[in-house]
Amino acid sequence: MPSVRVDGFDELEPIGRGGFSYVFSARQRDFNRRVALKVLSFGLADERERRSFERECRAMGLVSQHPHIVTVFNAAFTSTKQPCIVMELYSGGTLGERLKREGPLPVAYVLDVGVKIAGALQTAHDRGLLHRDIKPQNLFISEFGEPALGDFGISTLDDERSISGGGGLTVHYAPPEVLEGAPASPASDVYSFAATLYTLLEGSRPFAPPPGQRQSVGELARRIMLEPPPRVSRPDAPRSLADVLARTMSKRPEDRPPSAAAFGQELQRIQGELGLPVTPLPVASPAPGQIPSVTPPAPVTSQGAPAPAGRPAPPPPPTAAPAPGAAPAPGPAAPPPPPVEIRAVDAEDDEHEDAQTITVARSAPPVEEEERTTREEHTSTRRVVLGTAAGVVCLLAVAVSLLVFGRGEDAAPPTTQPGPPQTLDIPVPAPQNVTVAPTAQDNQVVVAWQAVGDGSVPFQYQVRPKTTDMRPKNTDELSVTFDIEPGSRPCFAVVAISPVGRTSQESSLACL
Repeated sequence: MPSVRVDGFDELEPIGRGGFSYVFSARQRDFNRRVALKVLSFGLADERERRSFERECRAMGLVSQHPHIVTVFNAAFTSTKQPCIVMELYSGGTLGERLKREGPLPVAYVLDVGVKIAGALQTAHDRGLLHRDIKPQNLFISEFGEPALGDFGISTLDDERSISGGGGLTVHYAPPEVLEGAPASPASDVYSFAATLYTLLEGSRPFAPPPGQRQSVGELARRIMLEPPPRVSRPDAPRSLADVLARTMSKRPEDRPPSAAAFGQELQRIQGELGLPVTPLPVASPAPGQIPSVTPPAPVTSQGAPAPAGRPAPPPPPTAAPAPGAAPAPGPAAPPPPPVEIRAVDAEDDEHEDAQTITVARSAPPVEEEERTTREEHTSTRRVVLGTAAGVVCLLAVAVSLLVFGRGEDAAPPTTQPGPPQTLDIPVPAPQNVTVAPTAQDNQVVVAWQAVGDGSVPFQYQVRPKTTDMRPKNTDELSVTFDIEPGSRPCFAVVAISPVGRTSQESSLACL
Protein backbone atom coordinates (compact mmCIF):
# COMPACT_ATOMS: atom_id res chain seq x y z
CA MET A 1 0.00 0.00 0.00
CA PRO A 2 1.39 3.44 -0.86
CA SER A 3 1.48 6.29 1.63
CA VAL A 4 -1.50 8.55 0.92
CA ARG A 5 -2.44 12.01 2.16
CA VAL A 6 -5.76 13.70 1.42
CA ASP A 7 -6.73 17.11 2.75
CA GLY A 8 -9.54 16.86 5.31
CA PHE A 9 -8.96 13.19 6.11
CA ASP A 10 -6.76 11.45 8.65
CA GLU A 11 -6.37 8.08 10.42
CA LEU A 12 -6.10 6.29 7.07
CA GLU A 13 -6.08 2.49 7.37
CA PRO A 14 -5.71 0.24 4.30
CA ILE A 15 -8.62 -2.18 3.88
CA GLY A 16 -8.23 -3.46 0.31
CA ARG A 17 -6.83 -3.05 -3.18
CA GLY A 18 -7.96 -3.81 -6.71
CA GLY A 19 -6.70 -3.63 -10.25
CA PHE A 20 -7.01 0.16 -10.46
CA SER A 21 -7.24 1.41 -6.91
CA TYR A 22 -6.42 1.19 -3.23
CA VAL A 23 -9.13 1.43 -0.56
CA PHE A 24 -8.64 3.04 2.84
CA SER A 25 -10.81 3.55 5.87
CA ALA A 26 -10.40 7.18 6.96
CA ARG A 27 -11.83 9.79 9.31
CA GLN A 28 -13.42 12.80 7.62
CA ARG A 29 -12.51 15.55 10.06
CA ASP A 30 -15.25 18.06 9.19
CA PHE A 31 -17.99 15.50 9.91
CA ASN A 32 -16.10 13.31 12.41
CA ARG A 33 -17.19 10.17 10.59
CA ARG A 34 -15.47 7.12 9.15
CA VAL A 35 -15.61 6.85 5.37
CA ALA A 36 -14.08 4.72 2.63
CA LEU A 37 -11.48 6.38 0.38
CA LYS A 38 -10.97 4.68 -2.97
CA VAL A 39 -7.72 6.07 -4.39
CA LEU A 40 -6.96 5.45 -8.06
CA SER A 41 -3.47 4.11 -8.68
CA PHE A 42 -2.63 6.76 -11.30
CA GLY A 43 -2.83 10.50 -11.74
CA LEU A 44 -4.87 12.36 -14.35
CA ALA A 45 -2.65 13.41 -17.23
CA ASP A 46 -4.40 16.65 -18.18
CA GLU A 47 -7.42 18.88 -17.64
CA ARG A 48 -9.53 16.79 -20.03
CA GLU A 49 -9.04 13.66 -17.93
CA ARG A 50 -9.76 15.64 -14.78
CA ARG A 51 -13.07 16.85 -16.25
CA SER A 52 -13.91 13.28 -17.30
CA PHE A 53 -13.25 12.05 -13.78
CA GLU A 54 -15.50 14.77 -12.31
CA ARG A 55 -18.18 13.95 -14.88
CA GLU A 56 -18.08 10.29 -13.87
CA CYS A 57 -18.42 11.26 -10.21
CA ARG A 58 -21.52 13.29 -11.04
CA ALA A 59 -22.94 10.32 -12.93
CA MET A 60 -22.37 8.12 -9.88
CA GLY A 61 -24.20 10.74 -7.84
CA LEU A 62 -27.30 10.11 -9.95
CA VAL A 63 -27.70 6.66 -8.38
CA SER A 64 -25.93 6.82 -5.03
CA GLN A 65 -29.11 7.97 -3.24
CA HIS A 66 -30.65 4.56 -3.94
CA PRO A 67 -30.98 2.67 -0.63
CA HIS A 68 -29.14 -0.32 -2.10
CA ILE A 69 -26.30 1.45 -3.95
CA VAL A 70 -23.18 2.51 -2.07
CA THR A 71 -23.43 6.22 -1.25
CA VAL A 72 -20.81 8.48 -2.82
CA PHE A 73 -20.13 11.65 -0.80
CA ASN A 74 -17.68 13.53 -2.98
CA ALA A 75 -14.44 13.36 -4.99
CA ALA A 76 -11.00 14.53 -3.88
CA PHE A 77 -7.33 14.40 -4.83
CA THR A 78 -4.34 13.17 -2.89
CA SER A 79 -1.27 15.30 -2.25
CA THR A 80 0.31 13.64 -5.33
CA LYS A 81 -2.71 14.51 -7.54
CA GLN A 82 -4.18 11.02 -7.61
CA PRO A 83 -8.00 11.12 -7.83
CA CYS A 84 -10.05 9.44 -5.13
CA ILE A 85 -13.72 8.94 -4.33
CA VAL A 86 -15.14 9.40 -0.84
CA MET A 87 -17.81 6.81 -0.11
CA GLU A 88 -19.89 5.44 2.72
CA LEU A 89 -17.98 2.86 4.77
CA TYR A 90 -19.90 -0.44 4.99
CA SER A 91 -18.90 -2.02 8.28
CA GLY A 92 -20.51 -5.38 7.46
CA GLY A 93 -17.97 -6.18 4.74
CA THR A 94 -19.10 -7.91 1.55
CA LEU A 95 -21.28 -10.88 0.72
CA GLY A 96 -18.16 -12.51 -0.72
CA GLU A 97 -16.57 -12.36 2.72
CA ARG A 98 -19.72 -13.68 4.40
CA LEU A 99 -19.85 -16.53 1.89
CA LYS A 100 -16.29 -17.52 2.84
CA ARG A 101 -17.15 -17.46 6.54
CA GLU A 102 -20.53 -19.19 6.46
CA GLY A 103 -20.78 -21.15 3.22
CA PRO A 104 -23.95 -21.13 1.07
CA LEU A 105 -26.43 -18.49 2.26
CA PRO A 106 -30.12 -19.16 3.09
CA VAL A 107 -32.52 -19.21 0.14
CA ALA A 108 -34.83 -16.64 1.76
CA TYR A 109 -31.92 -14.25 2.35
CA VAL A 110 -30.60 -14.58 -1.21
CA LEU A 111 -34.07 -13.91 -2.64
CA ASP A 112 -34.40 -10.80 -0.48
CA VAL A 113 -30.97 -9.53 -1.57
CA GLY A 114 -31.81 -10.40 -5.17
CA VAL A 115 -34.95 -8.27 -5.29
CA LYS A 116 -33.28 -5.29 -3.62
CA ILE A 117 -30.21 -5.30 -5.83
CA ALA A 118 -32.37 -5.88 -8.94
CA GLY A 119 -34.13 -2.61 -8.12
CA ALA A 120 -30.78 -0.87 -7.67
CA LEU A 121 -29.49 -2.23 -10.97
CA GLN A 122 -32.65 -1.20 -12.83
CA THR A 123 -32.37 2.32 -11.43
CA ALA A 124 -28.78 2.55 -12.69
CA HIS A 125 -29.75 1.22 -16.13
CA ASP A 126 -32.62 3.69 -16.38
CA ARG A 127 -30.11 6.50 -15.79
CA GLY A 128 -27.64 5.28 -18.36
CA LEU A 129 -25.09 3.54 -16.10
CA LEU A 130 -23.79 0.00 -16.46
CA HIS A 131 -21.94 -1.77 -13.68
CA ARG A 132 -19.90 -4.33 -15.66
CA ASP A 133 -18.44 -6.18 -12.66
CA ILE A 134 -21.22 -7.54 -10.45
CA LYS A 135 -19.98 -10.26 -8.10
CA PRO A 136 -20.27 -11.12 -4.37
CA GLN A 137 -17.22 -8.96 -3.59
CA ASN A 138 -19.07 -5.88 -4.91
CA LEU A 139 -22.18 -6.44 -2.75
CA PHE A 140 -21.61 -4.64 0.54
CA ILE A 141 -23.43 -5.00 3.87
CA SER A 142 -24.33 -1.97 5.96
CA GLU A 143 -24.23 -1.85 9.75
CA PHE A 144 -28.00 -2.42 9.60
CA GLY A 145 -27.60 -5.60 7.56
CA GLU A 146 -28.84 -4.11 4.28
CA PRO A 147 -27.12 -4.98 0.97
CA ALA A 148 -25.73 -2.33 -1.37
CA LEU A 149 -24.17 -2.54 -4.82
CA GLY A 150 -20.78 -0.83 -5.01
CA ASP A 151 -17.97 0.02 -7.43
CA PHE A 152 -20.01 1.96 -9.98
CA GLY A 153 -17.72 4.00 -12.20
CA ILE A 154 -14.42 2.63 -10.91
CA SER A 155 -15.08 -0.69 -12.61
CA THR A 156 -15.43 1.09 -15.98
CA LEU A 157 -11.81 2.29 -16.13
CA ASP A 158 -9.91 0.71 -19.02
CA ASP A 159 -6.23 0.55 -19.83
CA GLU A 160 -6.39 3.86 -21.70
CA ARG A 161 -7.71 5.55 -18.52
CA SER A 162 -11.01 6.40 -20.19
CA ILE A 163 -13.27 7.21 -17.28
CA SER A 164 -16.58 6.83 -19.05
CA GLY A 165 -16.03 3.86 -21.35
CA GLY A 166 -14.82 0.27 -21.24
CA GLY A 167 -15.44 -1.99 -18.31
CA GLY A 168 -14.21 -4.69 -16.02
CA LEU A 169 -15.42 -8.22 -15.62
CA THR A 170 -14.23 -11.00 -13.37
CA VAL A 171 -14.16 -14.02 -15.67
CA HIS A 172 -16.32 -16.33 -13.52
CA TYR A 173 -19.21 -13.84 -13.74
CA ALA A 174 -18.62 -12.66 -17.33
CA PRO A 175 -21.40 -13.33 -19.87
CA PRO A 176 -20.43 -15.21 -23.05
CA GLU A 177 -21.06 -12.30 -25.42
CA VAL A 178 -18.70 -9.98 -23.53
CA LEU A 179 -15.97 -12.64 -23.47
CA GLU A 180 -16.36 -12.71 -27.24
CA GLY A 181 -15.81 -8.95 -27.50
CA ALA A 182 -19.38 -7.61 -27.63
CA PRO A 183 -20.10 -4.37 -25.75
CA ALA A 184 -21.44 -4.56 -22.21
CA SER A 185 -25.19 -4.00 -21.92
CA PRO A 186 -28.00 -4.18 -19.36
CA ALA A 187 -28.42 -7.84 -20.38
CA SER A 188 -24.77 -8.55 -19.52
CA ASP A 189 -25.21 -6.94 -16.09
CA VAL A 190 -28.28 -9.12 -15.49
CA TYR A 191 -26.28 -12.24 -16.42
CA SER A 192 -23.50 -11.33 -13.97
CA PHE A 193 -26.07 -10.66 -11.26
CA ALA A 194 -27.71 -14.07 -11.78
CA ALA A 195 -24.26 -15.72 -11.66
CA THR A 196 -23.64 -13.89 -8.38
CA LEU A 197 -26.88 -15.17 -6.84
CA TYR A 198 -25.98 -18.69 -8.02
CA THR A 199 -22.67 -18.37 -6.15
CA LEU A 200 -24.39 -17.20 -2.96
CA LEU A 201 -26.75 -20.18 -3.10
CA GLU A 202 -24.28 -22.91 -4.11
CA GLY A 203 -21.16 -21.67 -2.33
CA SER A 204 -19.11 -21.99 -5.54
CA ARG A 205 -18.90 -19.93 -8.69
CA PRO A 206 -20.50 -20.95 -12.01
CA PHE A 207 -18.33 -23.27 -14.09
CA ALA A 208 -15.87 -23.74 -11.21
CA PRO A 209 -13.85 -26.99 -11.39
CA PRO A 210 -14.48 -29.80 -8.88
CA PRO A 211 -12.81 -29.35 -5.47
CA GLY A 212 -9.08 -29.94 -5.62
CA GLN A 213 -8.87 -29.41 -9.38
CA ARG A 214 -7.67 -26.36 -11.26
CA GLN A 215 -8.54 -24.98 -14.67
CA SER A 216 -6.89 -22.40 -16.89
CA VAL A 217 -8.53 -19.12 -17.79
CA GLY A 218 -8.86 -20.40 -21.36
CA GLU A 219 -10.73 -23.51 -20.22
CA LEU A 220 -12.98 -21.40 -17.98
CA ALA A 221 -13.82 -19.02 -20.85
CA ARG A 222 -14.48 -21.95 -23.18
CA ARG A 223 -16.88 -23.54 -20.70
CA ILE A 224 -18.75 -20.26 -20.18
CA MET A 225 -19.24 -19.88 -23.92
CA LEU A 226 -20.04 -23.51 -24.79
CA GLU A 227 -21.53 -25.39 -21.84
CA PRO A 228 -25.12 -25.04 -20.60
CA PRO A 229 -25.46 -22.79 -17.57
CA PRO A 230 -25.17 -24.68 -14.26
CA ARG A 231 -28.27 -25.22 -12.16
CA VAL A 232 -28.77 -24.66 -8.46
CA SER A 233 -28.86 -28.14 -6.92
CA ARG A 234 -29.30 -27.62 -3.16
CA PRO A 235 -32.38 -29.50 -1.90
CA ASP A 236 -34.04 -26.52 -0.19
CA ALA A 237 -34.04 -24.39 -3.36
CA PRO A 238 -37.24 -24.72 -5.43
CA ARG A 239 -37.03 -25.81 -9.03
CA SER A 240 -38.53 -22.50 -10.12
CA LEU A 241 -35.50 -20.67 -8.69
CA ALA A 242 -33.07 -22.99 -10.47
CA ASP A 243 -35.03 -22.43 -13.71
CA VAL A 244 -34.99 -18.64 -13.40
CA LEU A 245 -31.26 -18.46 -12.68
CA ALA A 246 -30.40 -20.87 -15.50
CA ARG A 247 -32.53 -18.88 -17.96
CA THR A 248 -30.99 -15.60 -16.82
CA MET A 249 -27.54 -17.09 -17.52
CA SER A 250 -28.56 -18.12 -21.06
CA LYS A 251 -25.92 -17.84 -23.77
CA ARG A 252 -28.19 -15.59 -25.84
CA PRO A 253 -29.03 -12.23 -24.25
CA GLU A 254 -32.49 -12.24 -25.83
CA ASP A 255 -33.36 -15.42 -23.88
CA ARG A 256 -32.79 -13.69 -20.52
CA PRO A 257 -35.34 -11.57 -18.63
CA PRO A 258 -35.70 -8.29 -20.56
CA SER A 259 -34.51 -6.10 -17.68
CA ALA A 260 -33.17 -6.16 -14.16
CA ALA A 261 -36.64 -5.22 -12.92
CA ALA A 262 -38.17 -8.18 -14.75
CA PHE A 263 -35.62 -10.47 -13.11
CA GLY A 264 -36.48 -8.95 -9.71
CA GLN A 265 -40.19 -9.57 -10.30
CA GLU A 266 -39.50 -13.23 -11.04
CA LEU A 267 -37.65 -13.48 -7.73
CA GLN A 268 -40.65 -11.86 -6.03
CA ARG A 269 -42.94 -14.53 -7.49
CA ILE A 270 -40.67 -17.25 -6.11
CA GLN A 271 -40.87 -15.60 -2.67
CA GLY A 272 -44.64 -15.83 -2.94
CA GLU A 273 -44.50 -19.48 -3.96
CA LEU A 274 -42.42 -20.26 -0.85
CA GLY A 275 -44.73 -18.36 1.48
CA LEU A 276 -42.04 -15.77 2.25
CA PRO A 277 -42.65 -12.06 2.76
CA VAL A 278 -42.41 -10.43 -0.67
CA THR A 279 -39.62 -7.84 -0.79
CA PRO A 280 -40.63 -4.56 -2.48
CA LEU A 281 -38.76 -3.87 -5.72
CA PRO A 282 -37.00 -0.53 -5.09
CA VAL A 283 -36.94 1.20 -8.49
CA ALA A 284 -36.76 4.99 -8.61
CA SER A 285 -39.67 6.86 -10.16
CA PRO A 286 -38.98 7.80 -13.78
CA ALA A 287 -38.04 11.34 -14.65
CA PRO A 288 -40.68 13.43 -16.49
CA GLY A 289 -41.11 12.01 -19.98
CA GLN A 290 -39.18 8.82 -19.19
CA ILE A 291 -40.80 5.49 -19.98
CA PRO A 292 -41.35 3.46 -16.78
CA SER A 293 -39.05 0.45 -16.63
CA VAL A 294 -41.38 -1.73 -14.57
CA THR A 295 -44.81 -3.03 -15.43
CA PRO A 296 -46.78 -3.25 -12.16
CA PRO A 297 -47.07 -6.97 -11.40
CA ALA A 298 -50.21 -8.73 -10.29
CA PRO A 299 -50.57 -8.74 -6.49
CA VAL A 300 -48.31 -11.32 -4.87
CA THR A 301 -49.21 -12.82 -1.52
CA SER A 302 -47.52 -15.26 0.78
CA GLN A 303 -49.99 -17.91 -0.36
CA GLY A 304 -48.80 -17.84 -3.96
CA ALA A 305 -47.94 -15.67 -6.91
CA PRO A 306 -50.34 -15.45 -9.86
CA ALA A 307 -48.90 -15.02 -13.30
CA PRO A 308 -48.36 -11.36 -14.19
CA ALA A 309 -50.62 -9.66 -16.67
CA GLY A 310 -47.68 -8.63 -18.83
CA ARG A 311 -43.93 -8.59 -18.96
CA PRO A 312 -42.01 -5.54 -17.85
CA ALA A 313 -40.87 -3.25 -20.60
CA PRO A 314 -37.12 -3.05 -21.05
CA PRO A 315 -35.45 0.30 -20.46
CA PRO A 316 -35.66 2.62 -23.47
CA PRO A 317 -32.73 2.53 -25.86
CA PRO A 318 -30.36 5.47 -25.79
CA THR A 319 -31.30 6.54 -29.32
CA ALA A 320 -34.40 5.99 -31.40
CA ALA A 321 -34.15 3.45 -34.21
CA PRO A 322 -35.14 4.57 -37.72
CA ALA A 323 -38.48 3.42 -39.08
CA PRO A 324 -38.44 0.35 -41.38
CA GLY A 325 -37.20 1.36 -44.81
CA ALA A 326 -36.09 4.79 -43.68
CA ALA A 327 -32.60 5.93 -44.55
CA PRO A 328 -30.32 6.34 -41.55
CA ALA A 329 -29.61 9.87 -40.48
CA PRO A 330 -26.39 11.22 -42.00
CA GLY A 331 -23.41 11.59 -39.77
CA PRO A 332 -19.94 10.24 -39.10
CA ALA A 333 -19.55 6.55 -38.39
CA ALA A 334 -19.51 5.66 -34.71
CA PRO A 335 -16.04 4.89 -33.37
CA PRO A 336 -15.38 1.34 -32.19
CA PRO A 337 -16.21 0.76 -28.53
CA PRO A 338 -13.32 0.85 -26.06
CA PRO A 339 -11.52 -2.27 -24.85
CA VAL A 340 -13.01 -4.36 -22.08
CA GLU A 341 -10.90 -5.24 -19.08
CA ILE A 342 -11.29 -8.86 -17.89
CA ARG A 343 -9.64 -10.02 -14.71
CA ALA A 344 -8.17 -13.46 -15.26
CA VAL A 345 -8.38 -14.71 -11.70
CA ASP A 346 -6.96 -17.89 -10.27
CA ALA A 347 -9.46 -20.72 -10.63
CA GLU A 348 -9.54 -21.29 -6.87
CA ASP A 349 -9.25 -17.74 -5.57
CA ASP A 350 -11.28 -14.89 -7.07
CA GLU A 351 -10.01 -12.62 -4.30
CA HIS A 352 -6.44 -12.72 -5.66
CA GLU A 353 -5.76 -9.02 -5.99
CA ASP A 354 -2.64 -9.32 -8.13
CA ALA A 355 -4.75 -10.86 -10.89
CA GLN A 356 -3.59 -10.66 -14.46
CA THR A 357 -5.73 -8.73 -16.94
CA ILE A 358 -6.87 -9.51 -20.45
CA THR A 359 -7.79 -6.63 -22.76
CA VAL A 360 -9.93 -7.49 -25.77
CA ALA A 361 -10.29 -4.80 -28.45
CA ARG A 362 -13.80 -4.88 -29.83
CA SER A 363 -14.75 -4.36 -33.42
CA ALA A 364 -17.14 -1.56 -34.37
CA PRO A 365 -20.83 -2.38 -33.77
CA PRO A 366 -22.19 -4.27 -36.83
CA VAL A 367 -25.07 -2.88 -38.85
CA GLU A 368 -28.33 -4.77 -38.79
CA GLU A 369 -27.77 -6.83 -41.93
CA GLU A 370 -24.36 -7.92 -40.65
CA GLU A 371 -25.42 -9.00 -37.17
CA ARG A 372 -24.96 -12.68 -37.98
CA THR A 373 -21.44 -12.60 -39.36
CA THR A 374 -19.20 -15.62 -39.07
CA ARG A 375 -17.12 -16.28 -36.01
CA GLU A 376 -13.96 -15.68 -38.00
CA GLU A 377 -15.12 -12.13 -38.83
CA HIS A 378 -16.30 -11.55 -35.29
CA THR A 379 -13.07 -12.59 -33.63
CA SER A 380 -10.55 -11.26 -36.16
CA THR A 381 -10.40 -7.84 -34.50
CA ARG A 382 -9.46 -9.10 -31.05
CA ARG A 383 -6.26 -8.26 -29.32
CA VAL A 384 -5.34 -9.65 -25.97
CA VAL A 385 -2.70 -8.34 -23.63
CA LEU A 386 -1.49 -10.41 -20.67
CA GLY A 387 0.62 -9.24 -17.80
CA THR A 388 2.91 -12.27 -17.49
CA ALA A 389 4.29 -15.20 -19.50
CA ALA A 390 1.73 -17.44 -17.80
CA GLY A 391 -0.94 -15.05 -19.04
CA VAL A 392 0.26 -15.58 -22.63
CA VAL A 393 -0.41 -19.28 -22.21
CA CYS A 394 -3.92 -18.48 -20.95
CA LEU A 395 -4.48 -16.22 -23.97
CA LEU A 396 -3.48 -18.93 -26.40
CA ALA A 397 -5.94 -21.28 -24.72
CA VAL A 398 -8.73 -18.70 -25.08
CA ALA A 399 -7.88 -18.01 -28.73
CA VAL A 400 -7.71 -21.69 -29.64
CA SER A 401 -10.97 -22.39 -27.80
CA LEU A 402 -12.78 -19.62 -29.66
CA LEU A 403 -11.49 -20.65 -33.07
CA VAL A 404 -11.93 -24.41 -32.61
CA PHE A 405 -15.20 -24.69 -30.72
CA GLY A 406 -17.41 -21.65 -31.24
CA ARG A 407 -20.93 -21.40 -29.83
CA GLY A 408 -22.89 -22.53 -32.85
CA GLU A 409 -22.97 -25.17 -35.56
CA ASP A 410 -21.32 -22.73 -37.97
CA ALA A 411 -18.12 -22.56 -35.91
CA ALA A 412 -14.91 -22.68 -37.92
CA PRO A 413 -13.24 -26.12 -38.09
CA PRO A 414 -9.72 -26.48 -36.74
CA THR A 415 -6.99 -25.86 -39.25
CA THR A 416 -3.71 -27.68 -39.59
CA GLN A 417 -2.26 -25.32 -42.20
CA PRO A 418 1.22 -24.38 -40.99
CA GLY A 419 2.36 -20.78 -41.13
CA PRO A 420 5.25 -18.63 -40.06
CA PRO A 421 5.31 -17.64 -36.37
CA GLN A 422 3.95 -14.16 -35.70
CA THR A 423 6.77 -13.07 -33.44
CA LEU A 424 6.16 -9.33 -33.75
CA ASP A 425 2.37 -9.26 -33.34
CA ILE A 426 2.10 -11.34 -30.18
CA PRO A 427 0.55 -9.99 -26.97
CA VAL A 428 2.96 -7.83 -25.01
CA PRO A 429 3.56 -8.70 -21.33
CA ALA A 430 3.86 -5.83 -18.88
CA PRO A 431 7.36 -5.01 -17.59
CA GLN A 432 8.22 -6.52 -14.22
CA ASN A 433 10.38 -5.56 -11.22
CA VAL A 434 10.06 -1.79 -11.67
CA THR A 435 12.15 0.15 -9.14
CA VAL A 436 12.62 3.84 -8.32
CA ALA A 437 15.86 5.00 -6.64
CA PRO A 438 17.61 8.32 -6.05
CA THR A 439 20.74 9.11 -8.06
CA ALA A 440 24.00 10.65 -6.89
CA GLN A 441 22.70 14.03 -8.03
CA ASP A 442 20.17 15.85 -5.92
CA ASN A 443 16.51 15.92 -7.06
CA GLN A 444 16.87 13.07 -9.57
CA VAL A 445 15.61 9.51 -9.58
CA VAL A 446 16.28 6.59 -11.87
CA VAL A 447 13.44 4.25 -12.88
CA ALA A 448 14.62 0.76 -13.86
CA TRP A 449 12.84 -2.46 -14.88
CA GLN A 450 13.37 -5.95 -16.21
CA ALA A 451 13.45 -6.57 -19.99
CA VAL A 452 10.32 -8.03 -21.55
CA GLY A 453 10.71 -11.36 -23.37
CA ASP A 454 13.91 -13.20 -24.22
CA GLY A 455 15.55 -10.40 -26.20
CA SER A 456 14.48 -11.71 -29.64
CA VAL A 457 11.92 -8.90 -30.10
CA PRO A 458 13.13 -5.25 -29.93
CA PHE A 459 10.61 -3.76 -27.50
CA GLN A 460 10.49 -0.08 -26.67
CA TYR A 461 9.38 1.15 -23.26
CA GLN A 462 7.40 4.12 -22.01
CA VAL A 463 7.82 5.29 -18.43
CA ARG A 464 4.66 6.99 -17.16
CA PRO A 465 4.99 9.32 -14.16
CA LYS A 466 1.87 9.40 -12.02
CA THR A 467 1.94 13.14 -11.40
CA THR A 468 0.53 15.88 -13.60
CA ASP A 469 3.77 17.94 -13.82
CA MET A 470 5.93 15.14 -15.27
CA ARG A 471 5.56 13.75 -18.75
CA PRO A 472 6.12 10.17 -20.00
CA LYS A 473 9.46 9.21 -21.56
CA ASN A 474 10.10 6.61 -24.28
CA THR A 475 13.34 4.63 -24.41
CA ASP A 476 15.07 1.53 -25.80
CA GLU A 477 17.01 1.15 -22.57
CA LEU A 478 15.98 -0.48 -19.29
CA SER A 479 16.18 2.67 -17.19
CA VAL A 480 15.28 6.37 -17.36
CA THR A 481 16.33 9.33 -15.21
CA PHE A 482 13.79 11.96 -14.13
CA ASP A 483 14.21 15.34 -12.47
CA ILE A 484 11.89 15.64 -9.47
CA GLU A 485 10.74 18.35 -7.11
CA PRO A 486 12.70 18.55 -3.84
CA GLY A 487 11.04 16.46 -1.15
CA SER A 488 8.56 14.79 -3.52
CA ARG A 489 7.89 11.04 -3.60
CA PRO A 490 6.88 10.32 -7.21
CA CYS A 491 5.39 7.08 -8.50
CA PHE A 492 5.91 5.50 -11.93
CA ALA A 493 4.55 2.73 -14.14
CA VAL A 494 6.16 1.25 -17.25
CA VAL A 495 4.61 -0.20 -20.42
CA ALA A 496 6.26 -2.18 -23.21
CA ILE A 497 5.59 -1.41 -26.88
CA SER A 498 6.14 -4.00 -29.64
CA PRO A 499 7.60 -3.13 -33.06
CA VAL A 500 4.07 -3.18 -34.54
CA GLY A 501 2.74 -0.78 -31.94
CA ARG A 502 1.05 -3.10 -29.49
CA THR A 503 1.17 -1.73 -25.95
CA SER A 504 1.20 -3.80 -22.79
CA GLN A 505 -0.73 -3.17 -19.61
CA GLU A 506 1.00 -0.87 -17.16
CA SER A 507 3.39 -2.49 -14.74
CA SER A 508 2.77 -2.46 -11.02
CA LEU A 509 3.14 1.02 -9.57
CA ALA A 510 6.60 1.80 -8.13
CA CYS A 511 7.24 4.78 -5.84
CA LEU A 512 10.32 6.45 -4.45
